Amino acid sequence: QVGYHRRDVDSICEDLYKAAVTLLKNKIREQNKEKVRKKAREVVLKALCGEGNSSDFEEFLDSGALADQEVVLEVPKKPAPAQGQQMEEFVRHLQGVQKQSTQQRMTVSEALKVSEEIEMEKLLDDEKVAQEALRCCEQYGIVVLDEVDKICQPSDGSRKGVSGEGVQQDLLPLVEGTTVTLKSGVSVKTDHILFIASGAFQLVKPSDMIAELQGRLPLRVNLQALTREDFYRILTEPHANLIYQNKELLRTEDVTLDVQDEAVQEIAEVAFQANATVQNIGAR
Repeated sequence: QVGYHRRDVDSICEDLYKAAVTLLKNKIREQNKEKVRKKAREVVLKALCGEGNSSDFEEFLDSGALADQEVVLEVPKKPAPAQGQQMEEFVRHLQGVQKQSTQQRMTVSEALKVSEEIEMEKLLDDEKVAQEALRCCEQYGIVVLDEVDKICQPSDGSRKGVSGEGVQQDLLPLVEGTTVTLKSGVSVKTDHILFIASGAFQLVKPSDMIAELQGRLPLRVNLQALTREDFYRILTEPHANLIYQNKELLRTEDVTLDVQDEAVQEIAEVAFQANATVQNIGAR
């Protein structure tokens, strides 16, 4: 549906690359969590006792007895980007510029959190993250083009509206394999990105897509309708299933909801019958 929201289809690659960057940064944070915590602890201990012996303060720091004690911490300045300037461009502009810092007074509990953030930023090498994110994006990227049937026109021309053929033409180069230059200047090759198109295809058929796009989506899979057992599994097996969500929602109002297994079976039956007799929209 990208084309209907005044967004360029190239934004698909933009979103995919940003997702790869976020995943990698989260992975680095998780792998170095303990290392960063120890380093932050050392920084705060140094702020508390200077260059002297810090062993006397370690026990008090770990117990939380010094949580409200104030310390002075050196914090790097983070100038805000100019209005309308892309963040990536702003970061590139600052590369090579000497980082400035300022001394701030805060409590020990706040200093521990700030120190962890500072130490973690030191480990996040933007250049290395960008290179690895690009590799992951190009080699392991998966794009799901959901509701692709909405951009298809019936062969008899019975449905009028927004021209979906133009959107298909825009999507075609990405699916075929092309190079997309992002706003940050990174070039993403889509040759090995897996594109999965899905849709109900109730009013149109896959053959109503333009021939070139059909040729680039050679594998077709028809999904079977959900059964009563499928609906029951959907309502019970996921940890955050709909039954659990509603129980927790009512709990906030001091209401305890007890849903018996027979009731869940009946909900599954009603959903199955609605799909069979009204409109099959899947997991309604």
